[in-house]
Formats: sequence, structure tokens, C-alpha cells
Amino acid sequence: MRTRRNSLCSRCATIDFDYYLFHEFKKPYDLGSFDQLWSTAPYCPFCRLVVAFLDVEHIRSNERLLLDNTLAWKYSIVSLGYDGASSYAYSNELDLKVGTKSGLGKLARVLTVRTTGGRILSRIQYLANKETARHKLFFGRRIDAQQVDWELVQSWLKLCSRAHVSLCSRNGQAASRLPNDIFRVIDVEKRVIVRSTQKIEYFALSYVWGEPLMGQAMPRLKKVNIFRDRNGLESAMLPNGLPATIEDAMTIVRRVGFPQRIKYLWVDALCIVQDDEEDRTIQVRNMDAIFSCAYVTIAVGSGLHANAGIPGVSIGRALGNQIIEIVKGFDLAILLPKYHTIQNNICLKWKERGWTLQEKVLSKRLLLFTDNQVYFKCSNAVWCEDTASEVSRLSNDIRRRADPFRWAPDRRFKEAPGLIDEVYYFFRHYGQLIKLRDKKRQRELEFWPRYMAVVNEYSRRSLTERKDVLSAVECLLLSLDTYQKLKPFAFAGIPQRYFQQALLWHPRPGSNCYCGAARDEIVPTWSWARWIFGEYCMWFPQDVDFSPVADWSRYPEFAPIASYVRNNMKDFQMYAIVKGYSKPVRISPYSKPRPPREADILMPNSYIVQKYLDKVRCLLYFQAKLVSFHIGAPIRFHDRRADRDRCMWCQCVDEEDECIGEVLTTGRVIHRLRHYPADFVLLSWGRRFIHSDLPVPPKYIPRVKSRHDVLQRRMGDFEYPDEWVVGNVMLVEWDSAARVIATRLGLGKIIITAIDQQQPRERGIYLA
Repeated sequence: MRTRRNSLCSRCATIDFDYYLFHEFKKPYDLGSFDQLWSTAPYCPFCRLVVAFLDVEHIRSNERLLLDNTLAWKYSIVSLGYDGASSYAYSNELDLKVGTKSGLGKLARVLTVRTTGGRILSRIQYLANKETARHKLFFGRRIDAQQVDWELVQSWLKLCSRAHVSLCSRNGQAASRLPNDIFRVIDVEKRVIVRSTQKIEYFALSYVWGEPLMGQAMPRLKKVNIFRDRNGLESAMLPNGLPATIEDAMTIVRRVGFPQRIKYLWVDALCIVQDDEEDRTIQVRNMDAIFSCAYVTIAVGSGLHANAGIPGVSIGRALGNQIIEIVKGFDLAILLPKYHTIQNNICLKWKERGWTLQEKVLSKRLLLFTDNQVYFKCSNAVWCEDTASEVSRLSNDIRRRADPFRWAPDRRFKEAPGLIDEVYYFFRHYGQLIKLRDKKRQRELEFWPRYMAVVNEYSRRSLTERKDVLSAVECLLLSLDTYQKLKPFAFAGIPQRYFQQALLWHPRPGSNCYCGAARDEIVPTWSWARWIFGEYCMWFPQDVDFSPVADWSRYPEFAPIASYVRNNMKDFQMYAIVKGYSKPVRISPYSKPRPPREADILMPNSYIVQKYLDKVRCLLYFQAKLVSFHIGAPIRFHDRRADRDRCMWCQCVDEEDECIGEVLTTGRVIHRLRHYPADFVLLSWGRRFIHSDLPVPPKYIPRVKSRHDVLQRRMGDFEYPDEWVVGNVMLVEWDSAARVIATRLGLGKIIITAIDQQQPRERGIYLA
């Protein structure tokens, strides 16, 4: 905390802070150029506060800065973004509005410094040094850079229990899978690892091991450390010299848990027998249950390894040196990042770790310790140290969603629009005769948007053990179906209900991406889980903006190939050949995976398949068309010195070097196949290319069939680019000269007329 007193400059002296900290600016106040503020900052406290956190390298010296203000409570609105386009509805906005009904909170405003172009540079809040306790809601608070405010953290837990009653204490769906018979915790009071024999309340620690950077071996629980007493109860002594992060977590339990009569802590390294494969496998598969049942999850958002300590406990907070300036008697400070900003911060090492995704999402309550401050999240609220946003009761507005910050499957009510929702939306449209059952809104609340959001974030993370790549996320994927009707049985992280769409994943264009090493072959290449992404995995809007699967007949452009021809989804035969199954497993969006009847399928090359299953867990078999084209020039300019693992768009060309489509793959693949024809497997039909300006020659452009449409267009008898039917294709490479087993290299789109000219026949494809 740093505070200095000086006199205001001539510009800042004219600002009526007594008025604008509680009332709206009629028009933005001109603070002058950046150079002017920089020159007066040494003696003007407000100018010093404005330039304190500005990125000098990205601001022009003559750029004008403006001062404006906004209602303070709006900066505490949080939406976590796991509900697709409907995420805005799952926020704390209605609860925060309750706090604006009385006191000065409804008037509190945050000062905003921005450029004339609208770019926000910083936000400044009032610390309410003149107001009484009951009038400090939505104003700022002072932060100790060295120590967490333990009384404040304790008050959060008490308020959560009192205001949210039992809403935040309910265990999630995964609680039934908690491995009670082998579940161990640390008794912080006795410093002993004990085996749980009954239902207990405990804290759980989410942190980063970072063993290579720690300078010492990570302490682990092993079989030799466990002993039994006369009554047959298991226990183990804590090893000496515990990493600082674990010691600090035990301190947090003493300071926060003991007043709640909780003395247990779960830490993966010390509560899982690391040299017992059976114990480790069971607990890893049920990690979601462990964090879902924890009373509070302690998340360490900073530090590169387990010996770094927790900021505000044993070490100071590197970024917590709150800059405070006294301006006309008001204590003003820079507003620190809010929870929704910090949870997506790529600088947090905790966010890079694969396991922490389900730890963050499934926890009933989360205490996130960062270099800025401490954040608290429960099922119904998000609070932080630097702003007083603790509303004492929840809103009873009919628009409020139940448990907005809870993982969707664990919320209290199923999320199909109920009567209250329908009545509200009816009256919101002034009684117009609208459909109360909004299909688009219903789709937004279903499985697919959440699946994309989880995979998108998970693909940004890394794992110490690549063999855990699916274990760390599959529990989230399997729990996504709120209605319990979609039966999202997943093969290698791809749900069977949306198998056709999920196969169309791709890395962000321009980012690096490469296939996992040979030792990762337990996951097939057609799954996103096999690949390591420089940034993240995503889907094109053209491929996911579809009607529910049961309505394929109305949207044939998004149907699988067989459905496009026969208009019957059940005619499309796709099978997963899973190691350990006596027969192939049919993938159907309408039923649970089942072994097919003998008459259903006759798979060729079974001896090659059985040999390949010794290396992989799952093969994908289906009948599809195979076409061959060449990879042409890049569609966008790319640096030739760029990494060969960088993904780039290239034209797909025919024998005459004419463009007939586009393909997204890595520079390494382009270099290897540039002189040879490439093979593409046709997966499904779609509409339009990603790049609408592809130079497709006229001979490939489809013609309009209706003469009436030709006259209306006034542009000839060619279809618009947005109407072109294209084939979604997978670029593949064969495992051997036998051309039986294929692996994925990329994804693309080829115009239907070029595919038809080759007159390809369907053949059996094995994808590994």
C-alpha cells in the first residue's frame, strides 16, 4: 500500500469528486494528453493514480485521455461462460441489484479512464473512508500486501451459509462415486494422514506440482508409509519438510476451517497411494467426486511449483501493493481485476494445468489465491477482497436462474424453460403471440454448447502425465447432459450423440498444433484429446449451427453422408472397434452403444485390425467416399520461417491446379505432401466455405435450377457462395501400403461438384 499527499494540478483541481463519485458525468471530462499527465504526475496525486498502471508502450504521447464514470455494482457482475450463448442469464446481476435498493451502494460509481477511441485504460474506485459500515457496499476496500484478511474470508463462509442456506452445501451428482473405502485426508490438527471411515467435511487443495522447478522431490504417500493400529485403522505420518504450498494450505484450514469445525485437508500427493496402481486409478477416475464433495477448494493461482507458497499466507503478494492516493479527502485506488477476468488469465500457472479445470468447475466453494488478492466463488456469489459486493440475500426475481455459478448438471432444477420462464418471456414481448417454447433458446441450454466450452478451455491446458489426458476431463463430459436423455457415451472424448459434428474440431488457425507421441496412441488421432494445441481447439460456426439431431430431415446440409442420400439417420453405419470388446460397437445418436447383429456388418482386413489393436484402444470404422486432390498455395500469407507445426489454410486444387476447396493442416504436412496427391475422407455435407473469396473456377460453381431464381438474382444462373454445398473432409494418411488404417492430418471443405466429378465409391475406412 502506497499513499502520498500532494496538491492537485490545475486540470484535476476543477473536477468535482464529491459529485462524480456518486453521480453520472453529463459528458466525459478531458484530462489532457498523456504527456501532460505524465509531466504533472510527480506532484499531482490524481494524475499519478491515472498513469500508475498505464501501458506506456501502447499509448501515443499526444493521445487525449478522458474521464468518465459507471455504476460500481455493474463491475461485480460475473458470468462464467459454460452455458453457450445463454451464459449471460447465469450471472449474479439480479442478486447485486438487491443491494442497490438501500444505502449509498445504488449511487456508488467507478471512475473510468479511456482514450477518445473508447479504449479503457484503467478504473479507479473510492475506498469509502468517510462512510459508515452499512453504506460501504460496492465501494472499495484496502488490501494488505503481506497478509490475507482472515476475518473477511471467514465472513464469506458464514454469509454463504446464512444467506444461501443449504444451496451451496449440496453435493453434486458425482458425490455418489466418492471412494469412501480408500479415501484418505490429512488431519491438520494432529498432522497425520488418516483413512475416512464416515462422511466428513474437508478442504481440498488445487495447485501445481512443478517438480522439475521445485529443486526437490515431491513428497508422496507410499505403501511403506502406511501402518495400522490395534483396531485396524490406517494412518500415516506426514513427512518432514513439506512444500510451502501444502504447509500454507494447512494454515488456511486452521484459520478458516477450525471456526467451522473442519480440520481435514485433501492433497493428491499425500492422500493417494502413489505406488499402488489400483488405488491411484480409482481415485484419479473419481477426482471429480473428491472436489465436488469438498467443503471448500483452495486454489493456488500463482507459483510455478509446490514450494512457492501461497500469496498472502507465508509470502507477500507480488501485485497486491495497492496504490492509494488521497484526492480532496477521498481515498482513491486502482480497481484490481475481477474474478471473470482473472480466471481466464493465461498468466496463471494454475490455469495451464489440465486437472484444475474440473477442480475449478465442480467445486461447491472456491478460494482462489492470486498475486493480486483472494477471490471467493460459491454456487450463488462471487466476492473479492478489494470490493465490498457481499449482498446479504438472494434475489426473488422470477428471472433469476438457480445456482448460476454451479456446474450445470448439479443445479437444483432442470433447465428446460418452465412456466415462470415462459410467462416472463411472454410479457416481456408485450403480450405478442410468440411461441413460448423457443427452440433456439432451448438448444442453447443443451449439451452441445457446454461440450464445446469445456473442450475449448481444456485444450488450452497441459498435463504432466499424457496418459491422464482423458481421465482429467471425461467426468465433466459425461456429466454434461442435464436432461439425462442424450446418453453422451463418449469414445475418446467424442460424444456419440453429436459424433458427426464433434469430428469437425480443429486448432485455431495460425497456432501451433502437433499430434501426441507414439506412446500416446491409446487415444486415436481423430479425437482432439490426442493432439497438443499451442492455443486451443474449436469448431467453425458453419459446422455447429444446426437443428437438434432428431430433426435431420429439415436440415440435410448438416446430415451425415448416408442421411443426405437416404434421408434416414439410422441408415448411417459407424462403429467403434474397442479393445476388449468381442464385437464392434455401433455409434448411434438414438440409443446406447450396442454390439451389432451379425448381419449388420462385415468388416474386412480383420487380421490387420486385431494386430493394430495391440497399440491403440479404439478404431473407428465406417463406409465413406475417398477422394484425392492436391494441396495448393496458402490462402493467407504465412511467414516461411514459421514453425512447421503451425496450422495454416491452404487451397485444395485438382489436377489442373484449379481451386476446388480449402484445407487446414500444419506446415509439416504441407511440406511432405506438396508434390503428391492427398487423400480426403468425406465425413458430412455442409454449406459454404470458411473463406468466401476462394477463386473457384466457373466450371465447378453450381447452377441455379429454378429459372425464377435466376431472374430474381440478376447476376446469371450461378449460386451465391453462401449457398454452395461442400463436403466436410478429413485429410488422412495411410499407415502402410495396404491402405487399411488411416490417421488424421487435417480438416477441410471441398465443393460438391469437384467430388462428383471423381465419382468416388464408398469403401470401408478404419481411422486410428
